[in-house]
Amino acid sequence: MTEENAKLLAIVQDGAVPAGYTKVWHLMPEEWKDVPLSYIFTKKNQKNKGNSVKTVFTNSAVNGIIPQSEYFEKDIANSENTEGYFVVDPLDYVYNPRISENAPYGPFKRNDTGITGIVSPLYTVLTPRKEFCESEFLHYYLESAQWHKYAYSIANYGARFDRMNITDDELMRLPIAWPSLAEQERIAEILMQCDKVIELKQKRIEEEKKKKIWLYRRILTGKTHLKGYETPWVETTIGEQVEYLVGYPFESASFLNDGIKLLRGSNVKRGNLSWGTDITAYWSEDSSISDYLCQEGDIVIAMDGAQVGRSFSRIGNNDLPCYLVQRVARLRSNINGLIVQWIGGSRFARHIDQRKTSTAIPHMTIKDILSYEISIPTDEKEIEHISQLLNQQDQFIDLLEKEMNELCNRKASLAKLLLTGIVRTKV
Repeated sequence: MTEENAKLLAIVQDGAVPAGYTKVWHLMPEEWKDVPLSYIFTKKNQKNKGNSVKTVFTNSAVNGIIPQSEYFEKDIANSENTEGYFVVDPLDYVYNPRISENAPYGPFKRNDTGITGIVSPLYTVLTPRKEFCESEFLHYYLESAQWHKYAYSIANYGARFDRMNITDDELMRLPIAWPSLAEQERIAEILMQCDKVIELKQKRIEEEKKKKIWLYRRILTGKTHLKGYETPWVETTIGEQVEYLVGYPFESASFLNDGIKLLRGSNVKRGNLSWGTDITAYWSEDSSISDYLCQEGDIVIAMDGAQVGRSFSRIGNNDLPCYLVQRVARLRSNINGLIVQWIGGSRFARHIDQRKTSTAIPHMTIKDILSYEISIPTDEKEIEHISQLLNQQDQFIDLLEKEMNELCNRKASLAKLLLTGIVRTKV
């Protein structure tokens, strides 16, 4: 960032409007236009007559517009009755009013699949005017948070808390900061370069995950010995190799805002623990329940929830001190480095899937965990070597994912600066 841009940003952060800029719903340079969505789009109401179009799209905040069969791994819509669905042609935009963590005002995505499909009438379909059909600037603008302030001003969640209720007229009045065509193209070019870097990082992550799967299938099962090791492996169960404990039934009405953290199922994610302020509670130190204090290296597994069988983590030093809460299982063993690799594999997840309850909130028992069959080397040095090898691969993948998250955050920050004109491009 140039010195000039840094000074400009400082002015904006102080809440002031710099010279040469104007503020409507958003900040923008004076030479940019403030245009409504209707300047760029027409609303599309084409219905799927005679069920002629068979591909049903979903509009995902993360994956964009993709066939429903790919997103859900099956078709959800009734293929025999989709006449009320809207037709979505290539380069049409779809607004999904369903809110989520990744799209707090609903995703606004372009159909880049190259095929024609249909979407639920709960969605809004927009066709860009001919001159804007291939505008990458528009694509990036609607993928950003630049329009969220306007959406917030008209927000109406209606009967459903997870869905925005925005009328067509309100949506078509959505204001967009519109620079010259040349500046649009330059902004889009910069953001596309960011996307290319992110894509390369994602490919590297996928490659390393495939490598981890190969290591898991060959080395962790004993099908391939590490060099220098030829001792036999034994068949056993997790229950035969660990000390286990299920958490204490702390009374939720007595949770505190400070003290020792309570490790609940909501804190256990796939491979890590989350201590967000919205999901973390505390308890005062109590010697009578000291057995429920976790130790570094412990494996903890959430026993309830949609991700049951996939929510697990090892306790790190930064997680301590914490008490184990009911419906969270703790495993403790001198081979936890190997046990956690078994827990993290897809075979364990399938094992739990076959045993968990099929109620609204899936549950598993401690017996389901302990009965899982594994193979382990009889040579302690081989156990240690395998644990180190797989752990190093996990750490490398974690590092790559952190780097990708940082790249995504940088792109989001840069997009905000470019799409508001706070940072200008050379044209």
